[in-house]
This record gives sequence, structure tokens and C-alpha cells, in this order.
Amino acid sequence: MKFVVGRNFSGKTAYLKAIAENKHVYNGPDATHYLSGIASTVRDELTLHGYRDKLEISLILSSLGLDLVLDQSPYTLSGGEKSLLCAISCLKLTNKQLIFDNTFEQIDNIKKRKLFDLIKSYESFDSQIVDYRIDELPELEKEIDGNFVEQPQHEFEDIKDCTIIDSIHETSTVELDNITFSYNNKKNILDNCQYVFQSGKIYCIMGLNGSGKSTLAKILTGILRPGSGYILYNGKKITPFLSPGTTFGYSFQNPDEQIFSSTIGKELGISGRFNDTQEYILNLANSFNLSKYFDQNPFELPFAMRKRLTLAATLAARQPFVILDEPTLNQDPQNALTIGNHLKALATAGFGVIVITHSSKFVNLLNPTILRMENGKLTDYVGN
Repeated sequence: MKFVVGRNFSGKTAYLKAIAENKHVYNGPDATHYLSGIASTVRDELTLHGYRDKLEISLILSSLGLDLVLDQSPYTLSGGEKSLLCAISCLKLTNKQLIFDNTFEQIDNIKKRKLFDLIKSYESFDSQIVDYRIDELPELEKEIDGNFVEQPQHEFEDIKDCTIIDSIHETSTVELDNITFSYNNKKNILDNCQYVFQSGKIYCIMGLNGSGKSTLAKILTGILRPGSGYILYNGKKITPFLSPGTTFGYSFQNPDEQIFSSTIGKELGISGRFNDTQEYILNLANSFNLSKYFDQNPFELPFAMRKRLTLAATLAARQPFVILDEPTLNQDPQNALTIGNHLKALATAGFGVIVITHSSKFVNLLNPTILRMENGKLTDYVGN
């Protein structure tokens, strides 16, 4: 099991895709693209890839916390769960060379350790992995391929700091009042969830894959409707599902799920008029190195740039609260640091910032209020 290290756009992906043409199996950052697309359940996906022994399926899934989703559609899984499913499926293929290009960053560290142990147990496989968060598992034995550390950068530059134009002077609060939610009337993924968020602060929500973090984000932004309970903004009940995105901006974990415009300029809301809002958007575009690509289709950009685009578009909307789901996904440590500076500047300007992440280093960088999603509830995090 070899880890390929280097900066964003240093040539790692081009190299891995080139060798993948020689009977390697390539998996990229978005696991959705690497599911079969024809299996109606997780069980069927595994069977399709060669798993026949029910006991083997049960043991592997239970070790990775996926035993409860066996009869779910693969497309209803969380991002981390999809990544786990892709990895498990690959282990049954006849190809002996597996490539995982930033496929595992959405997986919580507990399951990631177990997954790496599982991959190593298949001694016949030659695995090459890119993961910008691998140094967060210092106990893991690693073989490093450092050929790309000193490679010259591509045309895509690093993210730069950006000035926040206007501050929010009024303190706002958002209260979760016994929010409950379940998919398909099954077990509650949120169960009487309560918390009060304040503007001007940064919150980091952590928790295992599938614990409900992204579900809560979608309820707050109005994508999902809670089964019961209320959301209060400054003490008054609001119904986000009737007017999505009014109070909360939301940057999805997977950027491809929120890109709708045909050009980058349109996605950011560039209008051609000059005012304070447009000035801020242009500053954001320059900061995220998007200014040169206003007329380009977003899907012509690499995944890392599409992630930056959706971050910039979310911040450009300037809602009083923003939720950023894995904002450093596919970003090297230097760019993750600059993203952290953006978020700290937002909080200083009075915006409420909620970050969902599995990166302990990014959490430490932000010095936030740390919350844990567990058993359907949001609680103050206690621990390392």
C-alpha cells in the first residue's frame, strides 16, 4: 500500500490515470461515479462485484459500520459510506492494482484505519493512494511515493486570502428545537436534536459516517423537511423548506451536486454591474483563482477547482450563517490553511460558520466550538 504525496495539480492524478489504463482500477474523489449504477441495494452492489458468501459480507460490513445499510440504495448513503462501499467492492475484482485518488477523505478516521487494515490484508493487491489527510493517522505504516513533491504547479494557483467587505453588526441565533428526522420512516437519524448556534462563531460538527451531520445541514438550509420539531431564528419560528437558502448558505460535500450554471461566472453570480456585492464576488473569484475562467463550463475544471467554485459561490451569497460540508475536500494542506483563514475572517465579521469535517487538523486550525453528532443528537464534544 503506497501513498502518493504532492501539492494540488502537481501531476499525481494524471500519472495515476495513465497507469490505470494498464489494467489498474481507478477511483477518484467522488465515489458516486464509481458505483455500478445498476444495483438497487448495497447487498446487490457487493454481489455484483463478486461477494457470494453472506458471512463474509456481514463480517466486512459490520467491521466498517455498514451492516445497517445493507438493504439501502447505494445512492442514499453518506459520502463516506459510498467511499467505503467502492473500496470494498474493488477488493473482489480480478485486477491486482487499485488506485484511490482522494477517495477516502470523506471517511471518518476510525473507519479509515479499519479500511486500510482490510486493504493490507489482501496481500496480492498493489494499492496506490492519494489522501491529503493521511498524516492524521501517524500510527499507520506508510510507504511514500514522493516523486510529485517538487513538481511545478499547473496553471491553477493556490487560494489567496480575501477581504470581507461588510461586517454583520447584529448578533443572531439559530435554535434547533427537538428536530427529528428519518428516511423512509425508518430509524430516526436525528432524534429530538437541540442546539443554539450564534453568529460570529465557528462550529465544527464531527461524528461517524452516516451519523446525520449532512442531514442536519440539509434541514437547516431547507433541502429536507424535519419530521417534527422547530427551527427558530432570533427566537421566531422559521420554515427553511418553504424558502431554501434564506438564512443558511450551504456548500455541499460533493460540489457536483450544487453546480447548475453553464459558466463559472454565472455560477458565482457575476452580473456586469459594479456595486459592493459584485466587488465582493470579484474579490472571492480572484482569491479562489476563478477569475480567468468566468466563461468556462464548471465541469471542465478538475474536482479540486469545482470544490473551490462551490465554496466561493456559497460565500458570495452572504447569508448570515454558512454551512460548509468538508470544505477542504481534495485540497492540499497549504490551501486548507487559506480556507481556514477565510472562515475565521467570516466569523470575525459577524457571520455564523458551521463546518462539517473529518479532518482533525483543520478543526485544530479553526479553534472552534466542537460538536459531536451521535445517536441523533448534537452535543458538546469531549475528548481528543
